[in-house]
Amino acid sequence: MLVLAASAALIANLAIGVTSADTTTSDQQINGGSLTIVATPATVNFPNLNVSTASQENYATFSTNSVEIQDTRSTSSPFTFSLTSTDFEDTSNIASTFDLSVLAIDVDGGLSVTDVGSSDCAAGITLLNGGASTAFSDADNDAISDTEALMVGDTRIRVMGCMFSPSLVLTVPGSQASGTYRSTFAWSIS
Repeated sequence: MLVLAASAALIANLAIGVTSADTTTSDQQINGGSLTIVATPATVNFPNLNVSTASQENYATFSTNSVEIQDTRSTSSPFTFSLTSTDFEDTSNIASTFDLSVLAIDVDGGLSVTDVGSSDCAAGITLLNGGASTAFSDADNDAISDTEALMVGDTRIRVMGCMFSPSLVLTVPGSQASGTYRSTFAWSIS
């Protein structure tokens, strides 16, 4: 009799379409990242010049073509990408230098910012000094330039990677002695 009752209950459940279901929830946390410099040129080279009594402009060539920055903070925080330079010193005679104020910078140079991946580097990004060279200054005369802002981002929330190619123009003073002159460039983002 017990078997008959169980069979009748099973037939009744099948007849009315009783089903069983269960659910599981899943949460995915995506954390904000950082504001970083991904790549800068390993070297910045200026083509060789000959000694001249007149000043000469010299355009830099880079070991790599671009500067790349990344902002994965995913917050409404602005940023500034900047550059400093040291005085050019003769590598064979440290007593011989020429002041960094002869180094002019033009970060636009007719080039645009390029998106990395699915970024949007146009919205809220401004290249500074575009199309007009601005000489470095050294207000405290410590042989390191004042910080020169190259690019700024406004306060919109962004997740992006951007590449751009700065243009550096060096004006070598007239009657500068021959030698190999070296400067150090320091890139920063904050």
